[in-house]
Amino acid sequence: MQNNAENSNTFITRVNGPKELQIAINSLTTILSGIKTEFERDIQQARAQVFKPVEFLGSCSFKVEMCEVNHRSFVHSHTVLPQCSDFLKEDQNITELLNTLESYRKMLRTFRQQSKTLRREVNRKKGTKLKDLPVGELFECDLEGNNKHFVHLLDIIKQNHLANSRRIIEHANAILLKMRTKCISVYENTAQKTIQLIMNNADKCRLFIAQCRYIGFIEFCFSKWWMETQKNPDDDGEYYITAVDTEKDKEFNPCMLLKPLPDLSIDGNSKILIEVKSVPTRECSEKILFSKILNQELADTIFTKNAVSEFESGMIPTNYRYGSFSSKIPPTTETSYSQWS
Repeated sequence: MQNNAENSNTFITRVNGPKELQIAINSLTTILSGIKTEFERDIQQARAQVFKPVEFLGSCSFKVEMCEVNHRSFVHSHTVLPQCSDFLKEDQNITELLNTLESYRKMLRTFRQQSKTLRREVNRKKGTKLKDLPVGELFECDLEGNNKHFVHLLDIIKQNHLANSRRIIEHANAILLKMRTKCISVYENTAQKTIQLIMNNADKCRLFIAQCRYIGFIEFCFSKWWMETQKNPDDDGEYYITAVDTEKDKEFNPCMLLKPLPDLSIDGNSKILIEVKSVPTRECSEKILFSKILNQELADTIFTKNAVSEFESGMIPTNYRYGSFSSKIPPTTETSYSQWS
């Protein structure tokens, strides 16, 4: 986010009347609108957004969807809900100050208009004589005499208007100085911090999604190997094949310091548990057919060039349906993940 506070040097910090105050308000409005426009533009940057990838995610697909929802909720809280957003709180405060300045400008303009109107009336009523009448009936009587009392009345009202205008201008100048020295910089800094919070949360989400995609990659390669080489050819049952990192939380937690994304080389400290479970039926309860921590030997076996190529090209096993793998390959030629996403 670029620094817009430098532009605050261009607007007036002391005024003497409504015209100068109008110029100061316009200058402030332009600066603040620029900060808000840039804030909204930064929210639309790719780094501030999170989208579920189209690649095969296996058993982590729902977790990634919830991670995407989590980020949208995070952005909504910091851009729509004032009770959750420091930026919106500062926006409300600075809007109230601008509204106060605008009300002062209208009052100053009203005082000037009233003085001009009264002066015109005095000039028109020259030669009349003032009697003891209420002020509201002052100009309603057709009297003769000099305009001494009218001039005296004009002086009184003029002094009152000047005193009130002076107090209003003092208050307006105090607000202008406060906005020049504090409010604008706080507003811009809060906008920058809010954008950074959103981007940091998006970075965590993308790292979590990358980890989920790695788990999906393991499930993809393992299911291809297991279905082709390990299952009984006569078995037409359905199975759950899952890979779980036992050291990490199962759901996205933005407060958790996520670990770096692992690569395909598996060391002796791997905690990724791969399991194959049968889908329970009325006749048979769930059974664990395979359970093993992913080690280098198993990785070398399942991460074949063919499996890696199919995964990277967006292919999914034709027997994959909603988190489970069936020994029966359905009669379909569609292999794009987009069909099931």
